Amino acid sequence: MRFGLISLMLLLASCQDLSIVAPRENLTLAIYDNGKQLSECQIVLDSPAYNQLHKWFEVNNSEWQKMPATYRPQKILYTDSFKASLFPKFVVVNEVWRQPFDSEVYQALNCD
Repeated sequence: MRFGLISLMLLLASCQDLSIVAPRENLTLAIYDNGKQLSECQIVLDSPAYNQLHKWFEVNNSEWQKMPATYRPQKILYTDSFKASLFPKFVVVNEVWRQPFDSEVYQALNCD
């Protein structure tokens, strides 16, 4: 998995027009508080939460800035080849690509 992420990051870094989309598969959501994991659940493909997230990525698939995450995320979405660190005001994908994030989508992603 580590090799896959490094390869993906290098491939993305070499592209002039970076486009990031949410994977079309179930996502694992981990919720944290001060670095301690509180819960974990699945965001199921085609569920309302997944669809809202996927739509956000479709609308915001370009203009990503290369800026590594330096804060502890409060929420992490991941698969074997995708990781999105979610913060109330921004998202960092695969630990490198950052963009402002929609607070409504952020609030909708929970393990209730």
